[in-house]
Amino acid sequence: MTILVAGATGHVGRPLVEQLLAAGHRVRAPTRAPEKADLPAGAEVVAGNPADTASLAGVFDGVTTAHLIAFGGDDFAPLANGAKIVAMAREAGVCRVTVLRGDVDKGCLERAVESGDLKWTYLSPVEFMSNTLEWAETVRSEGAEVLGRDVRFVELSRDAMVTEWHREGYSDEDIAFFLMMRTDPPEAGYTVLPTVEKVTGRPARSFARWVRENAAAFGG
Repeated sequence: MTILVAGATGHVGRPLVEQLLAAGHRVRAPTRAPEKADLPAGAEVVAGNPADTASLAGVFDGVTTAHLIAFGGDDFAPLANGAKIVAMAREAGVCRVTVLRGDVDKGCLERAVESGDLKWTYLSPVEFMSNTLEWAETVRSEGAEVLGRDVRFVELSRDAMVTEWHREGYSDEDIAFFLMMRTDPPEAGYTVLPTVEKVTGRPARSFARWVRENAAAFGG
């Protein structure tokens, strides 16, 4: 059995590929830049962009289980070709999928998944601990508790944040989303759930533990 992992070079896909290989599964990993994927030996790396249906021709051949992502392209926008992707998967014999969602509302991929006989599970992370790596430079110079140094938290004004995001190249749409998540997040954004422990049988990893495990990135 071959398991397809979309978004194999991302925050979720890369560790998923590693764990599936370690468990003895065959893994196929479509990516827009196979030559840069740097995935573990044993993964079948193929060219494929979830936002470009034509590029996915043949990627589901021999696959019965797939991990899909509901967004794609350079701007991580919701996929517009979800129905076509699901049709390709079904035709190839895929019978169960997990879907990594990127939005609170269901997109065309989720609706297509639910419209047929696929067995499905949604993954809806709100934020990733690894996103705080963008703080690494300031932490290296200013401190963090786990590293044994004081850290000073300075909250920027709305205008200052917007200016900085524009400087970093984010679009107006991205910035509007950032502001919404910081000032009026959906309930899912601040509700703690026991899902990880229920599914895996062990407590979720704390942020402090994650920082200790990645202390080198912050100068520890």
